[in-house]
Amino acid sequence: MGTTIEAWLEPKMDIDSLVKWFEIVEAACSRFRPDSALSKLNNNPEPTVRVGGILGEVLKAAYEA
Repeated sequence: MGTTIEAWLEPKMDIDSLVKWFEIVEAACSRFRPDSALSKLNNNPEPTVRVGGILGEVLKAAYEA
């Protein structure tokens, strides 16, 4: 994501799982990947678009914050 992060692991989570989770989120939310959900949303000409999956979860969390 081009930034520094600090993360706390759940007791049952290992570092490899955390890295994989960040890779999944980055793949969905990257504005630099043409195949990401965010890029597809930004390129959609429709005035209203239903968003789900990881991108939907991220947008919901951002809205609630």
